[in-house]
Amino acid sequence: MNIETRRLQRLLLACPELRELRLIHVDLPITRDPILSSEVAAKCPKLRALHFSTMYSSTSRRHLDRLMIAFPTLESWGTSVADMGERMYMYLRLHMTKTLTTLEIWNTTRSGQETRLARGLHEFLCAAPNLLHLRAGEVELYEEDLVPIEPSTDEEEPADDNDANNDHVRKIWACRQLQTLHVGIRTYSDPTMNLTLKSRKLFAFIANVCPKLSDLRITHRKLDLGIDGGLCLLSELRNLQKLWVESIQGYLLWDEDLDWLRSDSGRVPWSLLSGKQKLEWNVKMRELRNSKVVKQDEIRMEKVKSMFSERTRGTSEQGEDDELVYRIQKASSLGNVFDVLDSLRKKEGTC
Repeated sequence: MNIETRRLQRLLLACPELRELRLIHVDLPITRDPILSSEVAAKCPKLRALHFSTMYSSTSRRHLDRLMIAFPTLESWGTSVADMGERMYMYLRLHMTKTLTTLEIWNTTRSGQETRLARGLHEFLCAAPNLLHLRAGEVELYEEDLVPIEPSTDEEEPADDNDANNDHVRKIWACRQLQTLHVGIRTYSDPTMNLTLKSRKLFAFIANVCPKLSDLRITHRKLDLGIDGGLCLLSELRNLQKLWVESIQGYLLWDEDLDWLRSDSGRVPWSLLSGKQKLEWNVKMRELRNSKVVKQDEIRMEKVKSMFSERTRGTSEQGEDDELVYRIQKASSLGNVFDVLDSLRKKEGTC
């Protein structure tokens, strides 16, 4: 759809109280006319949400600069994948991490820069503490970037958020108050390698880094959604109202894998079980905790624990991130998953 400049100018002139402007998948004069963006800012001084995506190609660098400079205090920004290049991420990191609360990215066209886009978005999330809503369902982040294992070292200098050329970025997302998260997830390696452990780490990451989530939608090439995969870790999201987890490659599930999702209306509450039934459950949980796979995972956790000395945890901002990484690793342990399942079964009320 094409919008003539004069018609858009007339519309904006009649709406001085405009707070949000959405122009999606159109041939926009705002992306071609470097003067028009300034006019929009002048005629709509209360504008706090601007969302646009181009129909055919990305916005030129020069016009993008003009557009972003004209709106330094936007709270909500939306655009297409074609426009989310390195320059856009750099501008967001330098100028909008303190004001932006909503970021939306539509995949109107394939850019061929998927890896670069994923890295850019991850780095932005590591520097945006005030972000509340991220809707980027067709941008695929790399799971290896989400859960780093190594703690920081004394040799590493703190990241300077004002230095666009600084390659050192925070390891963990800064948006700890995130309420909406729509993203895709992929892996650098074979998605079937360490599938169950990777799934547990992903769910542990979401539950610990984004505890305020009410709307979660993730799409992955392949996830283990069974008991061992740790999907139950999302029960820690107390405000969760909408949940969409999609594994593109199918995975065989049994009824017991999702039994923890059932409310008390769908099963007998723990308090009403007979002594024999409670004993059977406790025996089952004890067998799971003493299984060979749990013992193997405990060896992994001992190695992880040795990497996080008290010297690096909780002594600085980076130390706080290290502490969070360690907490994610502990939450991803198979023993913790069984503890969560046990707790969910024995508590009264819904999950």
